Amino acid sequence: MLVAGFLPLFSVAQGGGFDESSALSVFSENGDFFYLAINGVRMNAQPQTAVRVEGIAQQQNCDIQILFADNATREIRRSVTVANPVDRRAVSMVLKIVRERDGDAKLVFHKMEPKMRDYKRMEGEYMATLSQQYGDRNDYGHRDGYDNRYQGNQGGAVMITPQPAPAPPPPPAPTAMDAATFASAVQTINNSSFDDSKLSTAKTIIGANYVNVDQVIQICNLFSFENNKLAFAKFAYKRTVDNATYFKVNDVFSFDASKQQLNDYVSQNR
Repeated sequence: MLVAGFLPLFSVAQGGGFDESSALSVFSENGDFFYLAINGVRMNAQPQTAVRVEGIAQQQNCDIQILFADNATREIRRSVTVANPVDRRAVSMVLKIVRERDGDAKLVFHKMEPKMRDYKRMEGEYMATLSQQYGDRNDYGHRDGYDNRYQGNQGGAVMITPQPAPAPPPPPAPTAMDAATFASAVQTINNSSFDDSKLSTAKTIIGANYVNVDQVIQICNLFSFENNKLAFAKFAYKRTVDNATYFKVNDVFSFDASKQQLNDYVSQNR
């Protein structure tokens, strides 16, 4: 069905330079990554945005399966004969994956040309060769030297499961301010004349940096009033890289009530 209506493309005289087998290219208009399978054999081990498969026998019917790497877009299945519809000679057929308004993807005809030798692939195009060996195994390889072998296929379809994209590496663990940065922070906090201003400045600094327990204790000791020490100790808890030992901060308080309030806060926010 994909090639119906394109007979005029090959109704003119044919030129020389034909290869003996056809080629099929599939690319995504929107840059979607996908796996291409032909007759149950996956052509690319990693998801690609453009795949070209050569070595397709003349008049061979190809059952095409497109599986998307996002695991959300519905797969596409089509059947097509990759050959000149006039004389059945080898061709290069190009199909395109497009997105419809509802977000679904579909496979449409893009172009078809006589198969020429010495094909120059497009930038980023993955090259594969369809094996003609359908016995105890199916082999396929690509021109970059990669070779995959499916053992014991017995000519049947291969179960294809899209592989999810690798998870991004975890973000680096936060680190407390180094000695020079912390010394500058302490000086900035001390430049404030009033306790409330010191507290506001300290929160601003710690909101953009991380500290360790010893640094929290040093900043708490910059405040004259117990309530400001407690307010800062609570604020700094979630910005402390080693808060498993946060009980040490209790030593800055003069009253048991302040220690208990901090203990309760830590228990509720672990």
